[in-house]
Amino acid sequence: MSKKNIRYSRNKQIFNSTSLSNIKHFWIIALAITSLVLISGYIAYYFLQQNNVPRNIDISLQEVNRATSQHWEEYPKPELPKFSVKTPITPKFEKPPFELPDRINPQSKIARWIDKRFIKTVQTCPHRETREGILRLLKEKKIRFGLTDMSHKALFTFGYKENKISKTGVLLLDTRKLLDLSTPRKVMELWLIYIHEFQHIQDWLAIGADFEICSYIWKTEVKAHKKACWIALRWGISDLYMCDKILSPSAFKQQLFFTEKRKKHYSHCVYKWAKLAGHPRPESFK
Repeated sequence: MSKKNIRYSRNKQIFNSTSLSNIKHFWIIALAITSLVLISGYIAYYFLQQNNVPRNIDISLQEVNRATSQHWEEYPKPELPKFSVKTPITPKFEKPPFELPDRINPQSKIARWIDKRFIKTVQTCPHRETREGILRLLKEKKIRFGLTDMSHKALFTFGYKENKISKTGVLLLDTRKLLDLSTPRKVMELWLIYIHEFQHIQDWLAIGADFEICSYIWKTEVKAHKKACWIALRWGISDLYMCDKILSPSAFKQQLFFTEKRKKHYSHCVYKWAKLAGHPRPESFK
């Protein structure tokens, strides 16, 4: 064999061994990079999960409030159906001939004027069941009318102790809602308040032996809001509170939950309300 052929054979062997060595190094590096990517992905996923889910389920209500807005599904606003809108005729109510005092003496002329205004607004309510029901129960002295300066538009309340229900209820109304009836919209809103609260009165009259306050509040609020909202839509009012969600049961329950859990006297009910509303983490409210 010539020197030229021997040199060519040696160079070929060196090239082959070098190529095999490079291929081995390539696969080792590739495996190392793949492992590093997988480990990094796992670490990132772990920390993401830690940030999304509270470690201690027994967290404060303030923290839960922030979490609910992030983790509870947001429902799109449904398109309202085309109703045959029939706006009721609203009478004109005179402007109060006095400035509203900080306190009202029940025996004063102002108190008597307000009582008459209340009766007149009930008498003119176009919803017959509500109108006749409230007037009849007032006459029978099963309910009383009262004023409140609370931020509530209205409130029907009754006494109960150890599940024993009082036989007399009180319909409280924010004085300002009764006095300011300067537009047809404000008159209709007052009528809708009566319709809502009369549904509560009907539920109170029908309370049975299985009364439990948390379930009672939830079920009766659902009924009262739905009743008033359907009537509001038929009167051409679609922007009333809660009424824009009436066609989406899930969105309606979600909104009702956030409304009801503000009631400080019933904080022990929040866990049950969260379950009834379909909250994703009701145990956070225990």
